[in-house]
Amino acid sequence: MPTTLKFQGLVWQWIMIPGAIVGLLMAAQVDIVSLFNVNESVIRILGAAIALTLIFLWAATCEVTNYESMVSEDKKERQNKIFQKVALDTNFVTSWVVVAFILFELLMLYGNVQLESLFLKFATFAPLAGVVIGMIPGCGPQIITTSLYLSGAIPLSAQIGNAISNDGDALFPAIALSPKVALIATMYSSIPAVIVAYSYYWLFE
Repeated sequence: MPTTLKFQGLVWQWIMIPGAIVGLLMAAQVDIVSLFNVNESVIRILGAAIALTLIFLWAATCEVTNYESMVSEDKKERQNKIFQKVALDTNFVTSWVVVAFILFELLMLYGNVQLESLFLKFATFAPLAGVVIGMIPGCGPQIITTSLYLSGAIPLSAQIGNAISNDGDALFPAIALSPKVALIATMYSSIPAVIVAYSYYWLFE
């Protein structure tokens, strides 16, 4: 375990700064391929390799003994260095995000689902769909929802509903420790999410 943590710290020292730069550029919708004059497949392969490395490192450090230990973030020892603590949290979040994206892409591929046409056909249910997706634990589904909004597949009302109802990764340990309380908390955030999302939908869309 200590050796793995040291390796994670070294990995993060090398990829954090370039990764942050590329992430900010992509968030600003800058064409990375044209900017760096590289092949698009190279970026995909590099991104996939880094993601798989982070998942492997998370699997190597995560001691799974029960459901709670699997969905909770790794415990940080006081003597751990800052990069080791950052690596533990980032590997945990990245693993769940990657899993969510893979499941989503497989569903789209083998289910032959066309989201844009689906939301156009059932536009009235788009805000409700955003709220329901927000109730799913973790940040992966929420990142997918934001990506769909940026691509024009879903309306802003759905994104608003998702943002309000979303509890993120905090819902994982809550479900593990007290499922009933986690369900009540989710319902509390979902009710105002439905109200605000549909208010925006009827007023502006």
